[in-house]
Formats: sequence, C-alpha cells, structure tokens
Amino acid sequence: MRQVARYLDYLWVLQRTNLRAATRQRVMFVTFAVLMFVQNLIMFGIWLVFFGNFSSIGGWQVSDMAVLFGAGAFGYGFIFFLFGGTLNVARAVSEGALDPYLGRPKGPLLALMMSDSRPTGLGDMATALVLWLTLGGYTVGELPILLLIGVCVGVIFLAVALLLQSSVFFAGSMRRLAEQLMETFIILSLNPQVGFAPVFKLAMLTIIPAGFVALLPVEIMRGLGWPGLLGLVGAAAGYLLDVCGVGWCFLVVEGRKGTLSSSIHN
Repeated sequence: MRQVARYLDYLWVLQRTNLRAATRQRVMFVTFAVLMFVQNLIMFGIWLVFFGNFSSIGGWQVSDMAVLFGAGAFGYGFIFFLFGGTLNVARAVSEGALDPYLGRPKGPLLALMMSDSRPTGLGDMATALVLWLTLGGYTVGELPILLLIGVCVGVIFLAVALLLQSSVFFAGSMRRLAEQLMETFIILSLNPQVGFAPVFKLAMLTIIPAGFVALLPVEIMRGLGWPGLLGLVGAAAGYLLDVCGVGWCFLVVEGRKGTLSSSIHN
C-alpha cells in the first residue's frame, strides 16, 4: 500500500511539473484552448449543414453525431492534456532525445508521456460538454456516463498513439508514417459507422479499434446500455495493458543501455 501511495505521489509530481510548464505562458495557453474550441465547432458545423438538408444518415441523427464527436473530442483532449508527451515518443527516439528519461525512478516511458501537456485538450473537452448538453439533448445527470465513455475513448487513443509512435524502435523511417496513421485513425473514429460491410466493421473492432471510438459510444447512448459500456471499459482495459507492455519494452531498452554503459566504463 505504501508503494502505491509513493507511485501516485510520483505521478502527481510529474503532472504538477508538466502543468506548471504548460501554463507558464498563460495567454498562449488560454488562446490555444479557445482556438481549438472554435475550430471544433466549425468542424461540427459541417454536420449541422448536412443534417439541415437530410434528416438522418443510415439511421444516425445529429444527436448521435454529437455523442460521437463529443466522445472523440473529450477522449483525445483529456488524455493528451495529461499525457501529451506520448505524441513526441517517435521524435524523442529518432533524434536521440530519450537519454534524459532513462534512469528515472519509475521507468522512462511514464516520464516521457507526461513531459508535455496539450492546452488544446481543454478546448476539446469543452466542445464535448457543449455538444452533449445542447445538440445531444442529454442532461447533467447523464454526464457521468458520457464522461466515462470519453475517458475510455481517450485510453484507446493513448494506446494507439503509443503503439504507432513506438514503431520507430523497429524502423526509424516510421516516424512520419506513424503520425499519418494516427491522423487516419482519428478521421475514421469521427465518422458515422454506417454503410460498411460486416468484414470492415469487424476489422474496425479488432485490427483498427476505431469502432470502439466511433460505434460503441453512440450505441451505448442509443439503448445498448450497461452491456455496451462494460464492453467499452473492457476494451479500454485491454488497450491499457498494451501501454504497460510498451512500458516494459522501454525498461528493457533502459536496462540494455545501462549494461552497455557499464561495460564501456569497465
């Protein structure tokens, strides 16, 4: 129990240091958040124009799109506001900037993931709340379920980003491709899951986990209820184990680097 308390204290110190660095220029911090909020509303405005001319698309209405877009925006904004350094893993590895994180008391990966905070995440989270409470038609009492959905979506975003970013360990040229694949994943996750063949839908729930982001949240709020929510939580837990696996790989890298350094000095 004492070790858990120490670990949580370590996480708090990392996050506090990260937020202090991010809010050092408060005007820029707030500006980025506000601009992202406005940008998201403009992007969703395209769907408002669409649904202004068509009542639905494959049975999906504007309220469903509010759930989908809100879950994606909240999940992405929340997780990378806390773990923004995850999107810098490939750059750190390819440019040899990983050394400062090696030898950290709790492993290098966690420190690297929490080395940056994306202020735009606040704008993303604000967008989600506005969409859910207005166009989605949900009440404040339903927010806990929507927030839980958003957090689960964020964990899936985190796992996918980390797996793609870590691919540079196997091929240094994967950095740009990893960034493009992440953008593709986001695009797939923010579009209605209608009109797709069953095989493609199966792939979206296995090989490409965009279905957990783009399909389950909407189906949960449309009536799938607790079974769907438990499925989404289970999927998020599974992908969280993937993150732990990548963390173990970082520990192996750290151990090999320490062994090599000791042999050189000897």
